[in-house]
Amino acid sequence: MASCPSHSSNLIFTTSSSTTTKSPKSRERLTCSGGMGDTSTIITTTTTAGGGGGGIAKAKMERHTKLLKTIDTASLEHLRMVLKMVCTESGVIEYALDVFTQLLDIDTKHENKEEEEEEEEEIKTCRRCKKVFTTTTTTRKLEEREGEEEREEEGCRYHDGNRYVDIESEVWTKVEGVCWRDGMDMVVNCGVDWEDDPVLLEEFAEGFRWDCCDEDGGVEGCVVGGHVAG
Repeated sequence: MASCPSHSSNLIFTTSSSTTTKSPKSRERLTCSGGMGDTSTIITTTTTAGGGGGGIAKAKMERHTKLLKTIDTASLEHLRMVLKMVCTESGVIEYALDVFTQLLDIDTKHENKEEEEEEEEEIKTCRRCKKVFTTTTTTRKLEEREGEEEREEEGCRYHDGNRYVDIESEVWTKVEGVCWRDGMDMVVNCGVDWEDDPVLLEEFAEGFRWDCCDEDGGVEGCVVGGHVAG
């Protein structure tokens, strides 16, 4: 098998270590081009103290756990105060309004039900689609619904795969911290976990793809099922 000639790129790394990640598509483009191997590879450089991005992920998880415990014990007055302060950005405002609308719809459905004995329902938030649901729309009970339309309306739309960086997406040419070099390679100046950070996944969703359906990272789920409490 022929080997690819070496090629040096004028890159300046300001970080202490680097790891290489290949998307599913990159394995299809292992060709030689312009004197270098075009592997369509993403080189992620890491600047976290102690080596690796595990420390960042662990710290985020600990802060999130602490926040959830604080919410559980906070007074109603404090909860309202914090919620009003947080809901200042357009994305948060739209998400909050959507959740409130879902809650009001659930309350309305309960009020309109005929007076008959039914099992007690609980209101939960789905960890897959982030929508509010009642315990009557879990996987087992959703299968009892008559008609596909009703199941899709009440069910959870989600992806059963993972998102990976789409190096061909134009969104990365506009993101600070990403630069391009010869071939289809891009260098990500990190300290950030691009494939696991939920904020980045939503903000730059079009820069990712789902490996379960090969669709844009921001499209609605390709599978319909029951909600799963988060």
